[in-house]
Amino acid sequence: MGAVMGHYRLTRGRVGSTEQLVEAGAYGYAHSCVTSENFPVRAAASPVSDVVLLAFDRDVTAAEVLAEAARLDLGRPTYEDALHFGVEHPAVQGEHPVVFLHEPWVGFFGRRDVLCLWSNAGRRELGLEGFDESWSPAHRFAFIVRTGLERSGGDAVPVTVARADIRSAEALALIGALNHELSSRYPEAGATHFRLDAEEVAPGRGAFLIAARTGTPIGCGAVRRIETGTAEIKRMYVRPDARGQRVGQAVLAALEAEARALGCARLVLETGARQPEAITLYERAGFSRIPPFGEYAHSPLSVCMAKDLGG
Repeated sequence: MGAVMGHYRLTRGRVGSTEQLVEAGAYGYAHSCVTSENFPVRAAASPVSDVVLLAFDRDVTAAEVLAEAARLDLGRPTYEDALHFGVEHPAVQGEHPVVFLHEPWVGFFGRRDVLCLWSNAGRRELGLEGFDESWSPAHRFAFIVRTGLERSGGDAVPVTVARADIRSAEALALIGALNHELSSRYPEAGATHFRLDAEEVAPGRGAFLIAARTGTPIGCGAVRRIETGTAEIKRMYVRPDARGQRVGQAVLAALEAEARALGCARLVLETGARQPEAITLYERAGFSRIPPFGEYAHSPLSVCMAKDLGG
């Protein structure tokens, strides 16, 4: 298991482009790919956040680190967190390399990269590390501390979950973002993004839901009946800047209610082996692993799960 080895406040007082944040970091070296084109600075969900560093006493993979962070109820960082951390806490990387396991950027030759801060012969550097590599005990991993309000299941601004047309502009934008993320996590030739047609979520057959905060779509999910008494969860997605805020739990609970309304007593789903945070979400909601079923039977990276809904 991982141990928390440091606690740091991010105020994000300096707002600007990626290039301006890199310049403000005053690095001796910064990777040439860390630009606004590849890592555009987005608006933060909160102007202030707390970062903790996880340490391990053995070599670890990204999947292992993310699973431990989920167990500790920590939020996943963004690449913006890495840029601001380098500006606000420059001395930390002189002690240990600090890895930010944000959604990977697909770089040259399909390699999936994340930002890392380290020191080389006393020179502070901002670079890229392969998401699918392993890291030594010398590394530290940055995660976001979730607030007590978030842990209790509340939020300063409530999330609404409601039915939506899967063909709407909002739905297509969320599904497009989901497919882009899946492509970055599963870049292998032949990797499949299993489709979902509008007819499958029509009234009486299924439902497509969008989660929104103050009218802004931040997540989605769908359920479709696949046989008598059984429904399948599909197209689960939460925007990166809204993760760690119980949005996925809210969508999943609403989908379970939709499945019951369809007369289904069992829910099944498919996720991927490289999505440990999704697996943790489903396990916490009462899902258990089952053998691959249906169209996933020959998908080597698929993880299938099921839950009995009861009476």
